[in-house]
Amino acid sequence: MAYLKVGRYHEAEDDCTEALNLDGEYVKVYGRRAIARKELGNLEGSMQDIEVSLKLEPKNKEMKKQHDEIKSLLEKDSCMGT
Repeated sequence: MAYLKVGRYHEAEDDCTEALNLDGEYVKVYGRRAIARKELGNLEGSMQDIEVSLKLEPKNKEMKKQHDEIKSLLEKDSCMGT
């Protein structure tokens, strides 16, 4: 979380990946890595993390919100041909 707050997204993503290697059901870490990946421009990776998070915790409102945001960005990208 500290890396996210200071804009060090590569480090945040790496730390989250390490945490998930230790505990693959840590819902908050999927959300944090999704944010880092979004900021790094990896929208597909971000969406994958959000989808896993929602499988683990389907009623998580924050993850649903992030899902909608990333989905919108992905649709925008596909309309622009990127």
